[in-house]
Amino acid sequence: PLLQRQLPDAARAVREQGFAVALHTSGVYPERLRDILPLVDWVGLDIKAPFDEYSLVTGGGDGSRTRDALHYIVQTGIPHELRCTLDPDFFDVARAGKMAMQLAQAGVSHLVLQACRDDVTRRNRSVPDEVLDAIRAQLPSVTCRF
Repeated sequence: PLLQRQLPDAARAVREQGFAVALHTSGVYPERLRDILPLVDWVGLDIKAPFDEYSLVTGGGDGSRTRDALHYIVQTGIPHELRCTLDPDFFDVARAGKMAMQLAQAGVSHLVLQACRDDVTRRNRSVPDEVLDAIRAQLPSVTCRF
């Protein structure tokens, strides 16, 4: 949505009609997010990996844009949800703990974890308890959606 130049006008129009505005983003346009936050009532932000390992998941970028987007969200205090899809082939204990530590250092207190689906069976892949424990050790509140 942040690619759309008309988004601020649309958000204003929605609010003028008495509706709340929610925005889902991956955080790749942090300055645009910062500028629209006064018009938004809630933000959902996807966290892909530890910020310094983003390119391993996304194929580009170093995670600094998402880190900056997170900073703006935390700084404003706007209600938000941070969520991460846990692929057990990518997230081992060290990587999961590192990501959670980076989030905690950024002022995050809650993270929603989502299951990665198997491409063939379309079923949720299981995440080792040790990986979940590594995240829970860094963040006071973790919700699992699997």
